[in-house]
Amino acid sequence: MPVVGKNPSVEPLLNSSRMPKKGPVNRRLPARMGLRYDPSVLSDSFYRTVTDTAVIVRCVNWTIDPSALLPDKDIIIFADTLALSVTLQAPGRNVVIVAREFNVSNGVIDVSGASETGYLPLDRARDGWNPGQGGSDGGSGPDGHTAGNISIFVGSIYGSIDLKADGGGGGRGQNGGNGAQGQQGPNGEDGKETGCVGSSGGQGEQGGSAGHGGPGGNGGLGGHLSIQSLTPLSGLNLKCTAEGGAGGVPGQAGSPGPGGPGGSGGQSGSFGCQSHGGECWCHYTGRAASGQTGPLGAQASAGASGKDGSSTYVTSGGVDYSSVYAAVDITALSPIISMTQLLMLLHELGIRYLIGDKIPIVNSLSWIQACTSGPIGKANNFETPPSLVEVAALNRQVTSMISQLQLGLDYYGVPYNHVNLVAASVFQTVVQRWLDNSKTIQGAYDKYNAAQTSLDDKRSALANAMESCSQVLTDLQSLQSQIAAQSSATQDQIAQLTNQLTSLRESISSASADFVRDVETSAGCDFGAVLVTISSIVEAATGAYGAIASVCEQAKSLSGLSNIADLVKTVKAIAGDVNSLKQAYADLKTSLSDDSAKLVVEENNFEQTLKPYLSLPSAQRLQSLLQTLVETIRARNQRILAYSAFVVKNEQLKATIAQKQAEFDRVRDAYNLANDPQIVQCAVFIGTLLGQAKSTLLWHLYEENRAFDYWIVQEPTDLPLSGDLDVSQLQDAHNRIQDRLLQAMTTRNGDPVGFTAPLRFTDDVFPAEFDRLRKTGMFNISLPLTASGFQTLASNYTTVTVNEIGVVFVGSGTTGEIDLEVTQMGVSSFLNQAGQRVIFYHEPKKIPYNYPLSDPANPYTTVKDNLGLTDGNFAYLSPYSTWDIKVCNLGTNPNIKLQDVHEIQIQFKGFCLAPLNSRNLSSVQPMYRHSPAVNFGRYKASAEERLHASAQSSE
Repeated sequence: MPVVGKNPSVEPLLNSSRMPKKGPVNRRLPARMGLRYDPSVLSDSFYRTVTDTAVIVRCVNWTIDPSALLPDKDIIIFADTLALSVTLQAPGRNVVIVAREFNVSNGVIDVSGASETGYLPLDRARDGWNPGQGGSDGGSGPDGHTAGNISIFVGSIYGSIDLKADGGGGGRGQNGGNGAQGQQGPNGEDGKETGCVGSSGGQGEQGGSAGHGGPGGNGGLGGHLSIQSLTPLSGLNLKCTAEGGAGGVPGQAGSPGPGGPGGSGGQSGSFGCQSHGGECWCHYTGRAASGQTGPLGAQASAGASGKDGSSTYVTSGGVDYSSVYAAVDITALSPIISMTQLLMLLHELGIRYLIGDKIPIVNSLSWIQACTSGPIGKANNFETPPSLVEVAALNRQVTSMISQLQLGLDYYGVPYNHVNLVAASVFQTVVQRWLDNSKTIQGAYDKYNAAQTSLDDKRSALANAMESCSQVLTDLQSLQSQIAAQSSATQDQIAQLTNQLTSLRESISSASADFVRDVETSAGCDFGAVLVTISSIVEAATGAYGAIASVCEQAKSLSGLSNIADLVKTVKAIAGDVNSLKQAYADLKTSLSDDSAKLVVEENNFEQTLKPYLSLPSAQRLQSLLQTLVETIRARNQRILAYSAFVVKNEQLKATIAQKQAEFDRVRDAYNLANDPQIVQCAVFIGTLLGQAKSTLLWHLYEENRAFDYWIVQEPTDLPLSGDLDVSQLQDAHNRIQDRLLQAMTTRNGDPVGFTAPLRFTDDVFPAEFDRLRKTGMFNISLPLTASGFQTLASNYTTVTVNEIGVVFVGSGTTGEIDLEVTQMGVSSFLNQAGQRVIFYHEPKKIPYNYPLSDPANPYTTVKDNLGLTDGNFAYLSPYSTWDIKVCNLGTNPNIKLQDVHEIQIQFKGFCLAPLNSRNLSSVQPMYRHSPAVNFGRYKASAEERLHASAQSSE
């Protein structure tokens, strides 16, 4: 056991135990073994294990309840946060506490050894019972019990606590027995014959010796006290004693036995002889002197006082408790960390993250991250230590989760206003697969933990869970491959947007030196710094902004993923004003320049933030170009955040797969060794496996719900669930999403209306854009909700979506073909049926487009649903976005004459809906002066076809 005053090794901490017996007796605990949990005290966040010598508690958050513990056994507690406000007694036992945070409020931990009473004051040993026999010596008083030990290993401890590990007092010794009286001396002989004089009596024998008093019992040894903390004890009021027990009172000596009485003297008298017969006679008239009384028995000594037990720590006024406390780093705690408890904690943290309780989990995640920075559990005798692979994998899981928080991401690992363009309707297959697998695991979990379950049923449940684990790992690997592919594609999109942004900056600078000068004057810094700062702004929906701000602030000091290039590592929430931008640039200049930091503003404040620059007089002739710049910034920053999210999610999935596989191997080996399905590793494995299946199912449900939000064009909504639900409740959530999808179809104000909207862009209205086209072969245009090409739509219809696009470059030549790549840049604005503006961010969509220059009479050679690419399932997009048109075959068709292009025509086809209240929306004013009337055609189709045609999401 550790010695107070030193920084002891914890290696023997869980391998030895002082038993509550007389004296300082030590006994080794049994070798490492599989330990059964106690089903009567069990939940996913609390496991109690009982062995012959100890009770072990693994929990997340717990206020210590002594009734849940056993005072005659060692007590081992592993927790995240622990509280104590009562007295915890375990006489002569060991108490070990391992926790991230220990809050004590007048708590007491008392492992003092029991004192012994010993013999009663009047109790004496056996007296001598035969004449002259000595009294028995008094018995020794019993030794006091040795104290137990208290070892506390914490990240922090605060409050008030009293630690007691005093040895028990020794018992009173027995009094010695009294000696018996000595044997009487022999009588003298009567006188005979001549003189008839009797002899004197003999001397009595010595009395019995007194018994020695028994020694008092030795005092019990004081215990060891140790507090090892990662933080100073400045917030702790500490009292502690570890004194040896007092020695017992000695027994008194017995009384010596009196000497034996002397023998009686013989008779004396006159002597005579009768004649004639020769008979003689003696007439006695007296006796000779009696013998002397024998000497007193030997006096005995009192017993010796018992020895005081040795003290390991004696308190007195003003004592410095530094000998009890040691400041340590995490490596001192690692040998006794419980992997099982860390997995329980991570499961609990996932639930808290899900329900929005993000700030409190930050410190707990940091704790797991620190604990798993190296090998753990080597001195933990109560569970098989995890492999280095499993520990490293758990560390990567937690690190990626911390990175999610630093990026302001939600539980699902995506930006709060991001949507994956897949239809709610097509989630049926993928969600149902995970539901089926989760139901199997839920069934095994319920069967395993049911009351009165037989061992055979537990074996069967464990086998089902292990078989399902293989399927979970396979599905996770498939999902991880998809995320990795998305991550790679997003990098390409960022590169394209970066090139576009650079080109736009150059175009703006060359188009108007006055604007550059005015911006620098207004901002007080060079134009490049302004663009760097503006290019770092990310919008967040109003409801999500507060959560992002608070969580990012809380997580900023933690260590997330830092070894991956191009990853956003800092997200800072700011107010939407120029002064905040200036301060942010000053604080994060380097990080903003290399895209490792982003600034978050509320969605409603984004344009307000840019207004001082966009309203400059010199900006008026650049409105279209500046709007394109703003929309490109929006798209690029969202892609950067999305890429960071994909990277983090990919790392998290890889770590989860590795950890789960290693845990599977560890539990399987432990089960095979113990041949017992009740070992705690098995119980926790089934619980965490169910948690992982539900977590992945929740991720798919989230994607389904976000697809639904996109389909009905509403702000992001939470899933219709909360907390740690069972699989049947998740099934209900899936059903409700599907029901809401059908309900939204029936509550729409009429069928979707088909439309065709031609737009014209001419070089006299957009000189900067056409100049850029001629130089780079790229044309960019942003279409706000006020774009005049959609004015009739904006005045009378909502939820405008396009599924078909055609493009013509007027004046580009008459020979060969022109190959275009039309890209919607990933920011879709909508006016929904309630008249609210809603913005969604998604991955950019590229549309390959080709038309022959030789057929100017029929330039629009669009293919139906060409926005759907080849699968026809791509969600229809909003036209209100930034569109990038790139000429791809300049090198292969020299007849394309971009210098002569003076007009670009874009034709959109799609669908729209009437507003719910049928009000006129004509208050929206046009921005561009260039479009013919929009042509409408009523769309007639079945309900199933309308669902697909109007769907805002598909696979």
